Amino acid sequence: MTEKLYYREPGRLEFEAEVRSVEPEPRGALVVLDRTCFYPEGGGQPADRGVLNGVPVRDVRKREEVIEHLLERRPREDEIAPGMRVTGIVDGAHRFEYMQQHTGQHIISAAFHVLYGYATVSVHQGEACTTIELDADSLSSVELRAVQKLANMVIRDDLAVTAVEVPEEELDRYALRREPKVAGTVRVVQVGDFDCVACGGLHTERTGLVQLVNCVDLERIRGRVRTAWKIGDRALKDYREKTRVINELSTLFSAQQHDLTEKARKMVEGTAELQKQLGATERRLAEELARRLLRQAAETQEAPIIVTAEFSEDSPKFVRTVADNLIAEPGVAVCLVNRSGDRLQWWVAVSDDIE
Repeated sequence: MTEKLYYREPGRLEFEAEVRSVEPEPRGALVVLDRTCFYPEGGGQPADRGVLNGVPVRDVRKREEVIEHLLERRPREDEIAPGMRVTGIVDGAHRFEYMQQHTGQHIISAAFHVLYGYATVSVHQGEACTTIELDADSLSSVELRAVQKLANMVIRDDLAVTAVEVPEEELDRYALRREPKVAGTVRVVQVGDFDCVACGGLHTERTGLVQLVNCVDLERIRGRVRTAWKIGDRALKDYREKTRVINELSTLFSAQQHDLTEKARKMVEGTAELQKQLGATERRLAEELARRLLRQAAETQEAPIIVTAEFSEDSPKFVRTVADNLIAEPGVAVCLVNRSGDRLQWWVAVSDDIE
C-alpha cells in the first residue's frame, strides 16, 4: 500500500519517500514509493506531473492500493533505487489547474441537478476545456444561463470544499447527488450545503478559488447533451483572448462591439455577391479565351486540333474552365500550363470523340 499524501495534504507539492521498487519499462521505468504526493489519473482528472530526484514523471497510475510513478527515462542506480530516500516535486501549476477544473465541474453538475434534475453521465477534463455530458435530450438557452448564474454565485459565495472518508454503512447520513461507484469506505466531497458526492479527485479548498465558469459549446451526442466549459484560469484567459479579438475587429470594422455582428454579416453578404459576379465574369472570359485559342490553332492545323497555352498566376478553377470549354468542341486535344509562384500546374484533356 502507498500512503496517499495528496489526500491528507492536498496543498503539499514536495515530499520525501522511500523507494519500494523500480521496474524497467520500454519508455522509462515504473517506481513505487512508500508514500507520495503525486495524484494518479482517475475520475476524469489527469495525473500529476513533476520530478522524482530530478527525473521527470510523465504519468501516475493506481493499481489497487499501490501508486505507480512512470518516469520518462530509466534512472541510474545512484539516482533512484530500491531502499533509497528520494525527493518528489509536483508541478503546482498543473495540479492547481485541474483542481479548479474538478471543483468547477462539481459545481456545474450540481447546478444542473438542483435546477432541473439533470444528472451528469460523463465528464472529461481535457487540456482545452472540461466537457460534461448530461442525461437530457435538449437544453434551452434559458436553462443554460440559469445554470451558469447559479454556478458563479456558488463560486462568489466562497463555500468550503471538504472531503471525508465514510464507511459504506453510514452513507445514508449524506444527501449524495448520485450513487457511489465504489463499495467499502467511500470518500465524500462536500461543497458547503450545495453539493455532496462520492469522489476520489482533488479539489480546491474553497469555491472562490475556481474564480469563474463559462459554457463555450453545446452539442448533441448519443441522444444526450454535452456541454463544454472554460473553468478557472482557463475562463479568464479565454475572456482576455476574446476581448482582444473583439477589439481588433472593432478597429478593423470601425464599429462598436454591439454593431460587429451586423457589420460582419453585411460584409459576408457583399463578398458572396461579388464572388458570384466574379464567377460569372470568369466564365464568360474563359469561354471567349477558349474560342480565341481554338480559332488560332485551327488556322494552322487539321483535326485533331492541338491547343497549348501558358498562364501565369491564374486560378486553377479558371484554367480548368478554359480547358473544359475547349474540349466541349469535337476533335480537340489540350495542354495548358499555369505558373503559380514556385509551382507548375498543368492540364491535359481531349474531346470525347478522340480515342
